[in-house]
Amino acid sequence: MRYRADVNNRELFIALTLDVAALTTLLYLSGGATNPFTSLYLLQVTLAAVLLDAPSTWSLVALVCMNFAWLTAYYRPLTLPQQGLAMRSVCISPARSSAWCSMPCCSSCS
Repeated sequence: MRYRADVNNRELFIALTLDVAALTTLLYLSGGATNPFTSLYLLQVTLAAVLLDAPSTWSLVALVCMNFAWLTAYYRPLTLPQQGLAMRSVCISPARSSAWCSMPCCSSCS
């Protein structure tokens, strides 16, 4: 049987802090507090409440609150392509349209 070392509170706190830092970086690069994935902060807080002791949990909650407040002021807006560019990439050439039209026919034969 393998020996499994116990994970202590400090190691879990460091791992959750790194997760919060990574999530903050991703949210910064993708629209800041306007990104719907900001709710993933709640996952980190929930994990902290279940796994950590009270002082560490409140420290992580404070860190999450500071990061979210920072994201409301500083972020890189997510730029979407213009509608004309998006429509050009969706257009299907005549050669491709025959392949798309023949796929339902072939799949219905089997």
